[in-house]
Order: sequence, then C-alpha cells, then structure tokens
Amino acid sequence: MAERFFTGAEKERLRAVVRDVESRTIGEVVAMVVDASDDYPEAEIIGGIFLSILVSLILTCLFFHASIFWFVPISFVLFLPSKLLLSRVTQLKKPFLGADRKEEAVRTRAFAAFHEHGLDKTRQNTGLLFFLSLLRGKSISLPTGEFIRRSARRPWTAMPGLSPRG
Repeated sequence: MAERFFTGAEKERLRAVVRDVESRTIGEVVAMVVDASDDYPEAEIIGGIFLSILVSLILTCLFFHASIFWFVPISFVLFLPSKLLLSRVTQLKKPFLGADRKEEAVRTRAFAAFHEHGLDKTRQNTGLLFFLSLLRGKSISLPTGEFIRRSARRPWTAMPGLSPRG
C-alpha cells in the first residue's frame, strides 16, 4: 500500500522538493511512508480471538441450537484462520489497537528510521525525517537539534512543498 500511496508524478514532485530544500539549506531530508509502524502481533491475537468467537457464536446459533459443545471447538478451530486473516489485512487490526499503542509504535518506528537513514550522523548534524504511517494516519517530523537551531529564522515547517501536516 505504501508503494502505491503516491502516484509517479507525486513521487517525482516530492523528490524535486527534497532536492530543492537540500540545495537551499544545510539540511539532509528523508521522506518515508510505511503501511504500518509495527506488525502489532497483539492485535492479531486479540482480533483472532474476537473474530473466532463471533463467527463460532453465529454458526452455533444457526446450525447447532446454541450448543456450548459446538461453540468451544469451533472457536478453537477458527482462531488460526482468523489470526491469519488479521495478519494479512492490516486495516482489520485497527479496532484491536489502543491509541497509545499505535502512537508508541509510530514514534518508535520513526526514531528507528531516523537512525537507519543515518540522519543522526549527517555532516553538520542537520538531518530531517518526514515519516508517515498509513495505518495510523499520522505523520511525524524528526529534525536534529542543530537543524532546528540553524533554521530558527526560517522554520522548516514553512518551507514550500514540505509540511509535516500535508
């Protein structure tokens, strides 16, 4: 999904804006889009349990006269397919994740990406990461301290074409 988030023209425009900003400032800029910031295995388990119980309840009420002797085994049998479905369809995990957990995952992944791309080791300590997590629908901007200090006169959030909000 992240690969298809921007059209080819939008990707080229983003590259051009990054090149332009880097040519006019001392900053080194990276824009990154990810489907999800984490695999969220707990959402797969919780969602798998919920989905298997729900489907089992419906099946036992429709076909087995709400018998507990059918409900429990069907729930167990349906757990793995339900968990597998959630692991493959990332959007289905959303209801089983708390806002704090998603926020923590986005911040952790953005921080890891900042270091993976070497933005903490730029020539003059002037790295800037624009990070977008599609599942969370959240963008984060991580500048180095030196980048903030040197761009105090002209805030990086006001640079044309680069905005953490849009």
